[in-house]
Amino acid sequence: MNKKAEKISDAVGRLDEEIITKAEEKRHISDVKKGSKGKFAKKIWIPAVSAAACAGILCGAALMGGNSSPGLVPVLMETLAEAKYPEAAHYPDESLVNGDYGEAWDKMYEPWSQDRWNRYEAYKTLDVDILGEFYKSTCETFLTDSNEKNRVYSPVNVYMALSMLAELTDGQSRAQILELAGAESIEELRQQAGNMWKANYRNDGATTSILANSIWLDSSAEFNSETLNRLAEEYFASAYRGDLASEDTLRALRDWLNKQTDGLLEDAVNGIELPPQTVMALCSTICFHAKWDQEFNPQNNDFKVFHGSEGDIETEFMNNTQEYGPYYWGKDYGAISLRFADGGRMWLILPDEGKTVEDLLRDGEYMDMVSGSSGSNEWENYKILKVNCSVPKFDVSSDIDLTKGLNNLGVSDVFNSYKADFTPLSEQAEGLAIGQAEHAARVVIDEQGCTGVAFTVMAAAGAAMPPEEEIDFVLDRPFLFVVESDGNQPLFVGTVYTP
Repeated sequence: MNKKAEKISDAVGRLDEEIITKAEEKRHISDVKKGSKGKFAKKIWIPAVSAAACAGILCGAALMGGNSSPGLVPVLMETLAEAKYPEAAHYPDESLVNGDYGEAWDKMYEPWSQDRWNRYEAYKTLDVDILGEFYKSTCETFLTDSNEKNRVYSPVNVYMALSMLAELTDGQSRAQILELAGAESIEELRQQAGNMWKANYRNDGATTSILANSIWLDSSAEFNSETLNRLAEEYFASAYRGDLASEDTLRALRDWLNKQTDGLLEDAVNGIELPPQTVMALCSTICFHAKWDQEFNPQNNDFKVFHGSEGDIETEFMNNTQEYGPYYWGKDYGAISLRFADGGRMWLILPDEGKTVEDLLRDGEYMDMVSGSSGSNEWENYKILKVNCSVPKFDVSSDIDLTKGLNNLGVSDVFNSYKADFTPLSEQAEGLAIGQAEHAARVVIDEQGCTGVAFTVMAAAGAAMPPEEEIDFVLDRPFLFVVESDGNQPLFVGTVYTP
């Protein structure tokens, strides 16, 4: 193993070491001004949009080139607050050392390594048990009862969107969100969401994981500047103000969303409409790019029969062998993970014969394995084997109405204009309520890596032991997948019934 590889392995492996000092993230937040006076209508529009994409490093760098500062300022909007992301240390340019990974390499490598440790420091502060319960309950709610259709859901984005929504609400409206998120107070939720942001933010030229937020305010209404400042400082949320009823403003909002999602959800973004009574729009995005640590060789691809929900279909499969690949198992499933080159991985979880994807979702044990919420960072049921992996190339997408699910999960008052409490947003908040909550997502995998995008809109108007040495892991029937960041958080969870 060369010195560069040893250093990367060391950075990944020393997860229990403490960093002596924490690098403070630089923030640039402009002052937030009060809007002009005006009365709210009966409904409020709050879109929260997420996207994640995992692809090759070069592709990611080209796509994300303009995202170092997510505050793409719309020409026709007044900027009330502009969030500037912390500077990220870029992965060092190996061509500059000409294969000599000595002191010069160390000097370039150390800032990047320090950023990695800072992310892990933030991850260690997260309550994985509480987050695990949130992930399990929401994944079961939003991914089951799909009539055996493909579905994709972004747990991290919904958690961040609900955290911001909690900042805008009070009373029972806030209490219901806190209970679902597993927080005793808004301060606790704020800290958890902040650390989740720090654990997942990455923009180093090797892997990209960008979380961006923005708030769009109508010029006819007055808003609480203290709340807007808090969102700007704690959530890096830029604030813009203009005529939300105009086509120009709608176009500016769509342009912002398309930029943050790399245009990968263009059709869904362009389908967003702001009802006439809209006074505020809240947008939250995630964009993630990486490549496989061990890419698939296209020459090894073949065609196999996938026994899907719509019958047997011939599908192109990607094949590789992990000579020392960990194989995991739990109640009613087996699993492997495909690692990304610089942290994070995709879990592929196959139900045992006679069991279904929905059985796994309802039991929830798979999330303990994925998130480490079993009380240990290492899942006990695993074995190092020679794993012959065969996974179908897939492109899955879905649209989910979150309204019923959130109501079933106990978040109901924000949808009721008689009960909703949006007083932290404005003293004139009487009658405000969320009218709809939509979520759209798509995940694609190929030989180089995976691409995943998610889009959420809220509108206020034990299996048996594996063989001793070798196993064939063939995903030729419906299965579950999880795209996990290097912050050990599930950016995407999805079901594949038909590739």
